[in-house]
Amino acid sequence: MKGDPRDGVKPPPELEALDYFVGIWGYKGRLEAHRDESARDVKGSLICRWELGKHFLGVAEDDEQTLAHPRRRQARAYWGYDAGAKLYTCAVFYYGGGRFIAASPGWRGDVLTFAGEMSAGGERVAMRQSFNQKNDDDLIVQVDIIDPDGDPIRRLAQRCRREGEG
Repeated sequence: MKGDPRDGVKPPPELEALDYFVGIWGYKGRLEAHRDESARDVKGSLICRWELGKHFLGVAEDDEQTLAHPRRRQARAYWGYDAGAKLYTCAVFYYGGGRFIAASPGWRGDVLTFAGEMSAGGERVAMRQSFNQKNDDDLIVQVDIIDPDGDPIRRLAQRCRREGEG
C-alpha cells in the first residue's frame, strides 16, 4: 500500500523568514476612532507558532478584557507562502466576522507588509498591516486602512515585546 501523498511534502524554505515571529509577545498600543467606536488604548498578547506541518504560522491575538471595553479585540491568522506567486500569504479572521486576506513580497529591510482587502459588516476596504522588527525582542505593528484616493488612515499602532518562546 502506498503511503500518504503528503509524506515528504516539505514547507517552502521561504517560510524560515517568518521564524522571527515565533513566540509569545505582549503588546500595548492605540486603536484609533472609527465610525461609532471611540479611540482607545489596547493591551494584550500575540502567540505565534508553526502549525499544520510548519506550512503555516498561526498567530493568535487577544486584547485584555476591560470593564470599559467588555468586547475585546481578537483575531486568528494563518501566514503561509505561495511558491507559484512568490508571495507570502495572510488570512486573518476577527471576532465579529471580519476578515483580512492579503499578500506580501516579503521582508523589505526590517519591515514585512501585507496588503489586501478587509471585509467586515458587508463593507470591503483596502488595508495594509506592517510589522517593523526593531530588534530580536521588539516589534512595531501598524494597521492602515487605505482610502479611495490611496492615502493611509492609521487604524492601529502597537508595540510588541517578546515575553517567551513559542
